[in-house]
Amino acid sequence: MNSDTKQNSDISQGDGEGGHIVAAFDRSMVWLRESTLLLGRRAAERLGEAVPLLAGGDAGAIRDFAAEDQELNALGHAISDRAIETIAIRQPMAQDLRELVASLRISRDLERIADCSVSLAKRGRRLTAPLPDSLVGELDAMARSAQVFLSQVMTDYEAGTTEVAERAQEEDDLLDRHFGKLIRLVLAESVAERISPEDSLQWFSAAKLLERAGDHTVHVANSIYYICHGEYLSEDDDDDSA
Repeated sequence: MNSDTKQNSDISQGDGEGGHIVAAFDRSMVWLRESTLLLGRRAAERLGEAVPLLAGGDAGAIRDFAAEDQELNALGHAISDRAIETIAIRQPMAQDLRELVASLRISRDLERIADCSVSLAKRGRRLTAPLPDSLVGELDAMARSAQVFLSQVMTDYEAGTTEVAERAQEEDDLLDRHFGKLIRLVLAESVAERISPEDSLQWFSAAKLLERAGDHTVHVANSIYYICHGEYLSEDDDDDSA
């Protein structure tokens, strides 16, 4: 029996003595926190890995990168399933309930961020010409900012703090400035006919994917604030497009 199976078995044993029930609940909460941290860290890493793949245009490497996303999707689904099962069986209250509810939202947003990275990398197969260094550099800078932002938010989650969450909108504004600069560069390259109209669309799409990753990171930060304070820092944008 693997560890996940054993933990699921422990959760289902709701008729045992109180100490066993509490221990099983605690194990589930630890598993959820550790799994959510792992998902967040891998999603952040992939933001940094996507731009080199786009720039290289290696179809095999991009295909392998996309295949790895299935593992993250499976982890995200496992987190959601465990949270729902724990709520249904244990009927927790107060902060425990908030953390379980928030884990459903956080895992969804982290999956979407990972999906953005895959979509970004795939743009490399659609570009028709060598990449201008100015665009690659700015896109990479934007991806690195998104990666650092998400990493800092997950540090908040691990520490049980809201330091980054409380300035999440400022961090997202930085990504928006990167986005605006990148679009201006794309337009300049297009007007000068150094990139084709088709490639211009791919560049715009790539920048938009990173902007969406930033939006999802703001959602994660807001969920972390909810865990700690029982209310949301700001109204979430529930647009699920990625």
